[in-house]
Amino acid sequence: MKKILLPVILLCVFTAIFSQTKPISFLPKWKVGEKKTVTIVERKKEVEDGNTKKDTTESSKAEISVVAESKDDYTVKIVYDNLALNSVTSLLSKPADLGKYKSLDLKYSVNKRDGKVELINWKEVETFMVSSFDLLNAILKDKEPDMAPLAKSILGPIREQLKGKTNVQSYMEGEIGYLLYPYDKKLGSRDTLKTEQSMPSPFKAGDSLNTTTITYLSNINETAHVCDINKVTQYDLSKFMAMMKTLMAGMSKNMGSDGKKKDAQKEMEKELAKMKFDISQREVTTFDYNTSWPLKIVNTKKSAVSAGGKNMERTTSITTTFK
Repeated sequence: MKKILLPVILLCVFTAIFSQTKPISFLPKWKVGEKKTVTIVERKKEVEDGNTKKDTTESSKAEISVVAESKDDYTVKIVYDNLALNSVTSLLSKPADLGKYKSLDLKYSVNKRDGKVELINWKEVETFMVSSFDLLNAILKDKEPDMAPLAKSILGPIREQLKGKTNVQSYMEGEIGYLLYPYDKKLGSRDTLKTEQSMPSPFKAGDSLNTTTITYLSNINETAHVCDINKVTQYDLSKFMAMMKTLMAGMSKNMGSDGKKKDAQKEMEKELAKMKFDISQREVTTFDYNTSWPLKIVNTKKSAVSAGGKNMERTTSITTTFK
């Protein structure tokens, strides 16, 4: 019996060792004339101490088409809803005609070797966005004059940033970045790609926030040429927590007499010890590596705060499907 079991066990071990699939290279292999209808569903949910406080869902559509090809690049056209304008005007008590500003056309060149992109019609996009902001201000001033000053103060800084190719391309990066993320990467079933980078902190101007992203493959179906590309991002909030502790410690120093200050500081220290703040993001792309098009992308961002005896969670889930 032992003589039979040993080869069986060894066979299982060697099968496991060599069962890794061949590394998959992710590069665009599109054809001129290909078109994809993209449906984007965004769900936002807020929970406080286990009770749902907010749960909303919004949807929009976009169209992607491959319009040209050269030796080195593809030219891709994306037509999508002007969400900023549409969402604001939908709140108006009186309907507004958005005319040509209802949707936006983007034209990108996509490199065949590394998937790098360049916004070809950035000048037209710059003019379109600035003009659409001006139109929105005019509509609000006419139909909802009480909202106009607030909208102008919010949109004004964005309007000023939309100047020059670099700024416009950066502002529009989210409209194509999700489509191109896998390109210029080569992964097998047991490979893990770790990326560390620094980004501007949303909590304090001039400060930075470090992130670590782990990318790996799962659910590889070699027959259907489909796999899931998993991208998990964790945010380092140590700087933010240190800032909060310094801020709260400073507040406690100004609380009444010396005796009360000491009591306040002790209470503050207890609260700081209990305080927790976490942000994470997970993106799963179901990808057809034969056609080099994604089939579905699910991007989930979660933030959780525990402070002052309260536990609050906020989840934003964006599901993007391609047909």
